[in-house]
Amino acid sequence: MNLLNHLESFREVQIQWEEILKDNFYQNNIFFNSLDIKKIWWDVFQDSKKNLLFVYDSGKSVIAPIIKEDKLITFLGSRDLFDYQDFIFKEKISKNFITDFLDYCFNHLKANRIQFESIQEASSTLKILETLKQDKIYSSIEIIEEDVAPFIYLPSSWDNFLSLLSKKNRHEIKRKLRRIEDQEKVETLEYSHKNDTIPIMNDLIELMKQDEKKREFFTTQREDFFRKIVEVFSEKKLLRLMITKVNNNLSAGSINFNNGNTNLLYNSGYDFDYKFLSIGLINHIENIKICIENGIKVFDFLRGSEDYKYRLGASDKKIYSVKITD
Repeated sequence: MNLLNHLESFREVQIQWEEILKDNFYQNNIFFNSLDIKKIWWDVFQDSKKNLLFVYDSGKSVIAPIIKEDKLITFLGSRDLFDYQDFIFKEKISKNFITDFLDYCFNHLKANRIQFESIQEASSTLKILETLKQDKIYSSIEIIEEDVAPFIYLPSSWDNFLSLLSKKNRHEIKRKLRRIEDQEKVETLEYSHKNDTIPIMNDLIELMKQDEKKREFFTTQREDFFRKIVEVFSEKKLLRLMITKVNNNLSAGSINFNNGNTNLLYNSGYDFDYKFLSIGLINHIENIKICIENGIKVFDFLRGSEDYKYRLGASDKKIYSVKITD
């Protein structure tokens, strides 16, 4: 049995956490597993009902940032803001660690339910949990398809990208780009420096709120979370705000994060006055162009099956939730 223990502050696990993720090419969700985004979430959303814990093995080669609320244990973070979740590990996670972790939660932490959300289909964690379900060691392990996260493998050139699309979608993109060229002045610019991104972010949030669902989504706390991740990750040179302007007016924008060779499209919005130009789609098209020019290998649209993602050639990967009872 691998001896587990837990700590209760970010400071106590920071060095080991950052070492695990340093030059880590085995996990494709380093951004969502970074200490920075987890800490920002906790700073914004913590309350007296939530207990923050970091369960780890004897060598601190695996860390489980979790929240215990009453008798329920979840990953640190929330489905609405974390498209992917998992344990923090370098190359792989073992079946022994996961069984020890579950036993530790049920026996030592006195939980009676564990709920993991937003685990990617390729995760070794999910594969091990599927095996444990077959072993029938626990009362119940329920694995549920939660959502999809469309993505594109980017080729080496824009022409090659267009050639991968269906004839219909390729024609549509070319037609929309020609329509934009007829406008007086349309430009898409990339902003990554903190001095630019923070003031732009205020306008971008207001732009996103033109959509009714996003207006409901942006509570005061979520706005605070968005502003803080933009500030922190712009300082780390991992943020890209893609802004499209029509006649110098902000018309569309998206928040993107670098995740190794992958661009994560975290959120976006557009001015409804420019809907006739398909300006939101234009912003994504120009974003993809720039990613190809910069040698990015994967464009990840993250959670959600919106139609525009597939018109740009995306394929699905699945995201799962897992519910475990002792």
